[in-house]
Amino acid sequence: MKKKFSAILTGVFLILFCMIMPVTVNAAQKTPGRVKMVNAYSDPDVNQVHVTWDKTTNATEYVLFYKEVGADKWKKVLSVNSSRKSTAIRYCCE
Repeated sequence: MKKKFSAILTGVFLILFCMIMPVTVNAAQKTPGRVKMVNAYSDPDVNQVHVTWDKTTNATEYVLFYKEVGADKWKKVLSVNSSRKSTAIRYCCE
């Protein structure tokens, strides 16, 4: 009888604890808008590619990728802060 009472009392305390425990709810993240590339050109004198884009809404960063001709996968080049809307990427020729 004592074991049964102890188990019921433990169950009640667990239920009460769960009811008074604070619950944190995070808001859903807003989906970023679509990025539009404005300009991209190569500057072979300094081995750089300059890329310019229009800013979009709800972006936290912009990630630039490239894909070699004939390759299946894209490769990440760099990430830039969402306050920027252009960058220069240095490359080296073989």
